Amino acid sequence: MDGIRLKKLITISGGICSGKTYTANLISKKTDFPVASFGGYLKHYSTNNNLPIDRKSLQDMGEKFVQTSPQQFLKDVINYYAGNSDSVIIEGVRHISIFELINVLADKKIAIYVEADLQTRYNRYCNRSKDSDNFKTFEQFMLQDRHPVELETQSLKSKCNIIIDSTLPFAESIDLFSE
Repeated sequence: MDGIRLKKLITISGGICSGKTYTANLISKKTDFPVASFGGYLKHYSTNNNLPIDRKSLQDMGEKFVQTSPQQFLKDVINYYAGNSDSVIIEGVRHISIFELINVLADKKIAIYVEADLQTRYNRYCNRSKDSDNFKTFEQFMLQDRHPVELETQSLKSKCNIIIDSTLPFAESIDLFSE
């Protein structure tokens, strides 16, 4: 992808409230890599353009960006968060096309899939306070969890190097990049 070349790259995928952000932040503390978030970028973009920031609107916008120009979307997210860093964690990878674009960006790449059972994810959803989370019933959560963006996320699991069950203690000793 024009202009972007990274030394090390970690991607984190998973469903709504699976623990992607938590995992990204733990790894960032260990590695000092900045965290680039697709969801965070979409919220920033929507806020700056006076667009709604509810989950469905952000999901739909992300889907549109991926369909229209996945390269530009990925480039915008990385540039917004990473600055001049040559290593980055990209949190919230939900599309196969984005995942495949990422594969050519870095000398060393690790793909992580974070998972948790549906009830745990729903409980986490109810206990957090994000502007994009504007519904609380289990049925409404399930509807958002079945959005095409979220369904595509599940297909990334088999492409990842590491799978983390976020209902278990995080393995602090994961050796991400052996030198």
